[in-house]
Amino acid sequence: MTRITSKDNPRLVAAGSLKIRKYRDETGLFIISGKKLAEEARICRVNVKEIYVSDGFLNRDAAFVNKLQSAYASAAVYSIPDGLCRKLTDEDSPEGVFCVCEKPAASAGGFGGFVLICERLSDPGNVGTVLRSARAFGAGVILTKDCADPYSPKVLRAAMGAVFSNRVSFAPDAVTAASHLRGDGYRIYAAALHKEAEPLSSVDLSGRRAVIVGNEGAGLSDAAINACDGVILIEMEKECESLNAAVAASVIMYHAYKK
Repeated sequence: MTRITSKDNPRLVAAGSLKIRKYRDETGLFIISGKKLAEEARICRVNVKEIYVSDGFLNRDAAFVNKLQSAYASAAVYSIPDGLCRKLTDEDSPEGVFCVCEKPAASAGGFGGFVLICERLSDPGNVGTVLRSARAFGAGVILTKDCADPYSPKVLRAAMGAVFSNRVSFAPDAVTAASHLRGDGYRIYAAALHKEAEPLSSVDLSGRRAVIVGNEGAGLSDAAINACDGVILIEMEKECESLNAAVAASVIMYHAYKK
């Protein structure tokens, strides 16, 4: 274990830069914070390149640090003063264990079951919630390029390790994603307020089915809706216009799961 005490240490600075999407995209790396995510990464066999542990965490849970070192024998391990944790995270009270990881290979598709396509879902908390629900309900997820980065710290915290489940794929836009899935035998639906929308409860989402959900404020693009075979609407009380995007996506995935 190597000791780092300077906030200007090049390794620490490089690890801290992974809080910014530009550097994650350039390096193919991301950083996770906390014992829960570190354990999820270990279970899912995510490739960890570096491990940083604060003095406080090492004193509290040396056994977990030993577990990480055993799981990642080739990873560089650094100890840091508690005061340097903020170089690696924006959390107010970090636990003090951090892992620099390689991004897992994106799923090549071929999900075989229900798929949720997210078009321009920009809020990190919503993307994280969608991924967490998708893991719970066995759904695949396709994120378009304008969605929040699933490897951002906020998404990782909200997803609670679901990013590591190998059920996430990417597409330049929803139309491309729909076209690809249709070629694989899928029927595609848009989740939108539309005069021809069918109630969700009456739609069979078992088997090869996909639903596109849209941006938190703007909803789905006309191009995405036109690329679909049908439109669905979640039934709700008359005085309510819509649900939060992640909540709506979760309701739809649960409906598909129960079918």
